[in-house]
Amino acid sequence: MGIVTGKPKVTESLDTKQIVARVAKSTDKNDHTGAVMELSVFLNDTKSFKKLEAIETIHTIEGSMPSEISKYRDNILKDLMNKFKSKYGSDAAKELNGAF
Repeated sequence: MGIVTGKPKVTESLDTKQIVARVAKSTDKNDHTGAVMELSVFLNDTKSFKKLEAIETIHTIEGSMPSEISKYRDNILKDLMNKFKSKYGSDAAKELNGAF
């Protein structure tokens, strides 16, 4: 995170194939919140990223993911997927959805 801006640091420009690969890698490691965080950074959605950081903190404190928090994360993912679909199209969205 950038200290001054509070925005996630994006050090490289990713294309849709790369974000699909990163999401798939995170979900393969059972890091579903991390996968959603990757998408939020890709879409430069700072508000969602901060929410996901809070979810990670709760998950760590609790030792497991509370079902209510998991549902909240799913709602964040749904919003991000809608943004992704509107920007990159249905085909790219289907490919990304398959990575989750």
